[in-house]
Amino acid sequence: MVNIIMCTYNGGKYIEEQLQSIVDNTENDWKIFVFDDQSTDNTLEIIYQFEKIYPDKITVNINNIRKGAIVNFLSSIYDIGLKMKDNDFIMLCDQDDIWNPNKIQKTKNGMNELISVYGNNMPLLVCTDVTVVDDRMNTINDSFRRMNHYSIKRLDFSHLIMENKVQGCTTMINKSMALMLSRMPDRVVMHDGWMAFVASAFGKIKYIDEPTMKYRQHGSNVQGSLGYKEDLKSKFANLGGQRQIVMNTTGQITEFIEIYGQKLPQSILAAAKAFATLRQQNFFVRRYHLIKYHMWKSGILRNIGLLVLI
Repeated sequence: MVNIIMCTYNGGKYIEEQLQSIVDNTENDWKIFVFDDQSTDNTLEIIYQFEKIYPDKITVNINNIRKGAIVNFLSSIYDIGLKMKDNDFIMLCDQDDIWNPNKIQKTKNGMNELISVYGNNMPLLVCTDVTVVDDRMNTINDSFRRMNHYSIKRLDFSHLIMENKVQGCTTMINKSMALMLSRMPDRVVMHDGWMAFVASAFGKIKYIDEPTMKYRQHGSNVQGSLGYKEDLKSKFANLGGQRQIVMNTTGQITEFIEIYGQKLPQSILAAAKAFATLRQQNFFVRRYHLIKYHMWKSGILRNIGLLVLI
């Protein structure tokens, strides 16, 4: 069984297309768990219409308080993880994308490949590429990864600290991974980045270099919409702001150490401590730690920029 977690908030404009794309998938062994964050538009009305048609496939939960997307996803993952069977999986779903008909099956195949090598007791995460589209479904780029010139050769902890390549809306995890998220962090930048840290520190990540969905870019969702060149230009034009962003992310790694430090392998713990204390180090020590622990981004230009702004 694939348990699909959909966290919603005022997504009425696009959610019908998202739900229909799941229903149209070639894989039928799934169930959707909606966790609505007190929507005030017609989101729930649309979901209830689908629930009437597919009563055994959709379960709707309305949060008692507004949680925000990060806490909504992470808390829901753990709640479902506690209840699901050992051989079940969890997929995350946004409210405004469109899944390809083979998305569930293709991602599940990737997960089964990991299990065949590492077993199901290890925390496992599978993620994929996406096709980037605008709000009218016109293709912006066939590949989010190639559009942003991301390398997937290294999906280890040190690289993911500096550059997260895991998009939450593409992920599938096993029960072991879900149960690692028992404690809610307070300083997380994005839930998918936090999941990437956990999976890379304690388990394995598989990236399927093929789009499995259409990732919609619109006014309320602009993450990653800049191309590689535009992204570099904007960052070099605002080095001070970029330096602050990198330094601010040290807070979530500090919390990562607080939550998982006693369980972390020594090599991971050393890299995490080096990153968490960047703000306390001088110019030369900061760069020494980047080199020692291989904390790099994708591409020469990004890494030159990293050495300049750190």
